[in-house]
Amino acid sequence: MYRNFNITEREKKQILESHMSHGYKKPLMEQSTQYKVGQTLSAVRSVDKQSYKITVKQVGEGFILGHIVGPGKYEGQDLSKGFTAELNTNTPGVLAGNMEMGEFKIQ
Repeated sequence: MYRNFNITEREKKQILESHMSHGYKKPLMEQSTQYKVGQTLSAVRSVDKQSYKITVKQVGEGFILGHIVGPGKYEGQDLSKGFTAELNTNTPGVLAGNMEMGEFKIQ
């Protein structure tokens, strides 16, 4: 149930300061990371040592959503047709998937 209530100017200021310190009106992660939406990266996959192209679709804190195109397979799917996966960005120059996907070293 929605309920109206009154807050003081001091309480309002505290709430707004809390929002600002926790991300409200701060730049999006895609603006503060080395990866940018729409960027295409060349990388070598650890699983098969082959070259892949990864297009960044979304940037988050510690990860990207990347569209991967290359010669291998993942979960039985042919990656030459492309596959979108979440990749960890915690190691500079490396995008990491799960054990089957492996890591992609950016060239």
